[in-house]
Formats: sequence, structure tokens, C-alpha cells
Amino acid sequence: MHPPRFPLLALLASLGTLPAQSPGDVKVTPDIVYATYGARQLKLDIYRPQAATKPLPGIVVIRGGGWRRGDKQGFADLARNLAAKGFVTACIEYRVLPEVQFPDPVYDTKAAVRQNTRKDDAR
Repeated sequence: MHPPRFPLLALLASLGTLPAQSPGDVKVTPDIVYATYGARQLKLDIYRPQAATKPLPGIVVIRGGGWRRGDKQGFADLARNLAAKGFVTACIEYRVLPEVQFPDPVYDTKAAVRQNTRKDDAR
């Protein structure tokens, strides 16, 4: 059997088979600093099922906006709904253009992924 060619579509298709919790059963830990550039701190919000007793798969939610606009609250509903389906999610903020030059927002995103994949992270 071949792995799915479109893993995101496979993930989204499988969400319907996961046991759902109410979005109210989601614990939110806001404003965790994941990177610092001078005085600028980049933060993320963690969403996880309230009743989680074991490690869960995680998803980093990266908002749209062409690296130019938006904030981490833009996809908070998506992150909350994914957490209600059994995932730990992280909504991240990143620096935007023209505050920085491209590819700095990509580096910010990579820093968030690294923060959320550390093995010693107790979240």
C-alpha cells in the first residue's frame, strides 16, 4: 500500500472518525513565548483536550495572510475544534512583512515547530 499523496487531505478525511469532545472540553494555554528577537517575543497558544491523559498527536496551525497580516487568533476556532477531536494544537504568531524580510516568517514558523517537537517538553 502506498502512503497517501495528499497527507493533509487524508488527515482531514480521518477527522470524521475520531471521537469528538465538546469544544468546551478543551484546555487553552495562551501566550507561550517560543522565540525572541530583540525585544519582540513570538507567542503561541496551545489547545488540548481537557481529559487527555497520554501524549497526543500535534498540529501546528499556521494562519494564512501571505506573511503580511493576521494574528494567532485568526485560526483559534480551527485549533479548538481539532483539539476537541483529540489533537494537541498550537496556534502561532509570526513576524509579518514589511516588519521583516522574507524568509523571516518561515524561520519563525520553523522555530514554533521545533518548540512543539521537543522531547523534553512536558505539554
